[in-house]
Parts: sequence; structure tokens; C-alpha cells
Amino acid sequence: MKTNPLSSLFNILTIFITVLLLTVTGCSEEGSTTDPNNSGGNNGTNPTTLGTNNAKAPQLSFKLTGAIALVTTDTLATTTGKSSRKPNGDVIKEFYFYDYAKTPEEYAARKAARKANGGTYNKASFATNPPAGSGNLFIVKEDGTIDLALDTDADIKIGYSLLTKDRSAVIITLDMESWSNGNYEIANQTNCTIFKVTLADSSYECLDEGYAAVNMGDNFVRNMSGASRKAVQMDSSDTVYYMAIPFTADPVQCDTIWTDFNNDGQQTPDELRDECQGGNLQMDYGGNPVLRIISADGTTKEITPNNKQIFSFQALNDGSIVYMYRDTLTWVEGLNFVTKTATGYSTNTLTDTSEMWWTDTFYAVDDANTIIFGNANQGWDTTKRKVQFAQKHPDPTAVGARIIRNLPTNIIDSAARPAGIVMGDDGYIYSNMIQDSWYCDNTGSCSNTTTFKLYRILPFTAQPKVTVELTSANWWEAIRNVRFQVSRGGLCISSGD
Repeated sequence: MKTNPLSSLFNILTIFITVLLLTVTGCSEEGSTTDPNNSGGNNGTNPTTLGTNNAKAPQLSFKLTGAIALVTTDTLATTTGKSSRKPNGDVIKEFYFYDYAKTPEEYAARKAARKANGGTYNKASFATNPPAGSGNLFIVKEDGTIDLALDTDADIKIGYSLLTKDRSAVIITLDMESWSNGNYEIANQTNCTIFKVTLADSSYECLDEGYAAVNMGDNFVRNMSGASRKAVQMDSSDTVYYMAIPFTADPVQCDTIWTDFNNDGQQTPDELRDECQGGNLQMDYGGNPVLRIISADGTTKEITPNNKQIFSFQALNDGSIVYMYRDTLTWVEGLNFVTKTATGYSTNTLTDTSEMWWTDTFYAVDDANTIIFGNANQGWDTTKRKVQFAQKHPDPTAVGARIIRNLPTNIIDSAARPAGIVMGDDGYIYSNMIQDSWYCDNTGSCSNTTTFKLYRILPFTAQPKVTVELTSANWWEAIRNVRFQVSRGGLCISSGD
């Protein structure tokens, strides 16, 4: 488990979670209800339906009292009921960590174990069959103690969270791509996986029914060129943008059935049972993720067609969006720029699709709403290699609705091709370039060397800031796998898969 305690409740620097306070309420544990007004028997042959109940509905609440930071873990955790006490009197709770259930059958066994144990920790049974009712979210308090931020009878995994600009609410999503049956239960009952939670009173609302946020894939990370982004984003007006796939909920509906086997008109526990229908949630994993917008007033809109496979996107503060796509009908790739107009949205291409393939486009966005982009596969003609800059056109009626300027990179390094762009925290723009060099000796034996070069392109410096020979990667692997960040005057580089 990683912790990152900060100085205030909302200054949270974890990779997945900021702050949240979410309550999705269910009803009782599995069991039965009785009808005091029904005193007649049914002779054991004509079962009586006593009424519907929510015995199968999952229960979930979030607890953030006293939190100064939140942390997440890759595995589930639950309290054991044991604790120790610090010299100053603070209580330190003990937690048990375990993996998510791999099958629905394993998950059902865990829920049964939780009911049998009364929701308490049982060391012997946890080792072989840990009960469902845990999560991956913790709070860190000012005194350094840690507690679970989830109170649930389901296994819950949090996906993304974003704090609103006014710090009054948080956007929270469930991770629907992990094998978490608890997430499926919550989504199935609420028809929702993305919530807006008001921190002041814990009230919440569903932002977009029937859609689930997707996780960031390798293309998202590669396209972003080292930027710290999520697949759920927000602009300065609290408009939410996210990559999503649709799902169809099938809420569980249960009836309590009484069969008077004793023919005495008295209901006993062994004569009651739950008959349930539903629970078969359908995720459209075979379809293409779409880019959806949720405005601050709650209206939703889908801005990408179904034949566009969306790899990544960035939301600009002015309400524009840039996204990388592949057309599944033509297999053409491109970078599209969506600008906000008086009547809606206008979509225009930024790239020459004849130079786009293998998803090797890179792009970044600066704080002035400029898109800086390029493609590592711009052919062997060095005069075509370039880094490009685009902004929304000041005249919304202009053709294309954007302005594009080019910076030929052959004037920087004629032997290397641009493969990424990064906005440094020093305010400068950097580009990594990959050079592939071949050497042959007098025997005719040849070998190649791939070199990573980092240039500062704005303001421009003629000499590379860093030159690294990548002994384990050729130019193709370097273009696709090299990751780097520029921070506080230093470079962090990784060339692994």
C-alpha cells in the first residue's frame, strides 16, 4: 500500500483517487421478511408471495471523517477487528489484504462466508475463503492513522476520481474493467458507474446512466507523451469528459415466498425463501469506446461516432477536445480537434491521415490551449518530419475552425525523427527524438544503434539536453516503448515494454 499524506483534506496526489464521499444504500442482508397481516395458512401447496424485498442489493457507503489524504491499493482490504494503541491514545487498526475473486462462484462463496461470520474477521476462514465486503480505498488521518474509506458488503474497486474546481464535490467512477463482482452489483442496481458526490452532505447523483468509464490502455500512455492524464477529465467549467462503453443493467428483483409446510398458519424461517430474477448486466466490451461529455448542468452528449475507435484524448480548458482515433471502416488514423460553437460542437482533423499509422501519434496541451503534436512515422523523407502547433481559430466561421503552424525538425536534427512531446514543469517544451544508426566494418558485418535524444524545442537550443544509447531497443521499439518525463530540471526515462 502506498501513502501520500498531504497538508490539507483536498490536496491529494494519489494516482487513482482524490477525495470522495459516496453512499449507495441497499437494504437488509440475505434473509426474509414477514407480513404480520397474513395469518392464514396455505396448506403447503399454494405458496404465498409476501412482497418484494431488496435482500440481494449490495450496500455501500464511504467514510472520510478526519481524512487529510486518500490512498488506494491494488488488492482488497478489510478490518480484522483487532487494533493496537499508540502511547498518545490513538488507535491503530489492523487490516487483512487479499485478492479479488476470480469467478462469480468464488465471489458468491465469499458473500456466504461474510454472512456466516457476521461480517467479522475470522483468521482461519480468511486464509482460504475471505468474505466479500471490502475495497481498495483508505483514508489517512492527521495523526497518521489509517482507516478504510469504504463500508460495504461487496468487493468494490474504485476507478477514477476528480475533485471539482470549487472543491465542493468529487466525480467518482467504478472500475468496470477489473474482475470485481461488487462493482457489477452496484452498476446493475443503480444503472450507473459515474457519480457526482457533494462533500458537504454526502448526497450524490448519477451523472450518466448506462455508461462505464474505460481504463487507459498502452496507446493512451504512448499518445500522451509522458503527460499525467486520466481517462476521465474535467475542464475549468466543471464539464466532465470521459471515454466510455455502454452497458445494459438488469437489476435483481426478489420476492419473499412463504410455504406453510406445517399447515399451522405460522411463518417460520425454514418456510421462507427468496425467489430472485435479473442480475445479468451486459457490458458492450466488443464495441468501440466513445467520448462523452457531461456538462455542469447535467446534460450529456456523445461527440464521437461509433466507427471511430478512440485511443486517447485531452480536454482543454476552453471546452475544446483533441482525440486520437482509428476509423474502423477504413483503418485510417488521425487526430481530431473538437471545438465548442454557439450551436454545439465542430469536429475538424489536425493531421494528414496519409502520414498516420501504427498509433504512433504524440500530442500534448499547454496552458494556453495550444495542441502540440506530431507522428513518429512521417516517412524517410526528413523534410516531412515536424512538430505541429494548433489553436482554435478566433473566427468560429473560418474553414477548419483552427490555425496550424509547423516546426520542421530537420533543422533541429536531420538524422533523428520526433517521437514525443512533453511540457516541462519549467515552462519549456521538450521533444524526444529517436536516431537509428547503422555501422558496417570492413568484413561486411553490420549492426545498428538506437539513440534517444531530448531537445528543448521552445525556447530552442541547438544541442540535445540528454543523449542516451538504447542498447536493448531498436528504433521501432524505442518509438513505441520509450517513456520519459521532465521534472525539476531532470529527466526520467524508461525503455521497457
